[in-house]
Amino acid sequence: IELLNGYDPAYNTSFEIVRTTGLVSGAFSTINYPNAICNWEVHYNPDNITLVRQQCPDVDSDGYTVEDDCNDNNAAINPGADEICNGFDDDCDMLIDDADPDITGQSIWYADTDEDGYGDLQSSSLACNQPPGSVANGDDCDDTDAAIYPGATEICNGIDDNCDDQVDENGVCPPDIIN
Repeated sequence: IELLNGYDPAYNTSFEIVRTTGLVSGAFSTINYPNAICNWEVHYNPDNITLVRQQCPDVDSDGYTVEDDCNDNNAAINPGADEICNGFDDDCDMLIDDADPDITGQSIWYADTDEDGYGDLQSSSLACNQPPGSVANGDDCDDTDAAIYPGATEICNGIDDNCDDQVDENGVCPPDIIN
């Protein structure tokens, strides 16, 4: 019996059994596909030859075999895992972190238009890593003016400069100026 360059479309892989001679009834041998991840048994008798797929291994014991698991050396990475912010494709869908719509664990980032280090509570986004022009806080009460932010020095100008919901407090204006 001779089988050369066979192809199994169910597993998208090819195999080669170079030559088997003689009529051996009920015998089998194990072959490895040249690029396959699971082994197969060859059962042959005088009338036909049959390939029987053996159980694929689960190297990291996460419940997914090497044919389905995109990293079978790491139990935290498998098709049933949650995609988390770590730079890896945790759930084996070929999407990493923010590119994966199923991502969990992202941080909230706030737009900092005036670049004073304080963001706009009304303009936020979720991302694994800090996007350009954003900060981790939404504490700015006026994100269009870099001189107005929490902790800024209050000056006599009729504006809440330090975002404490008070205008020109603590005697910053002379008594004869009314705001």
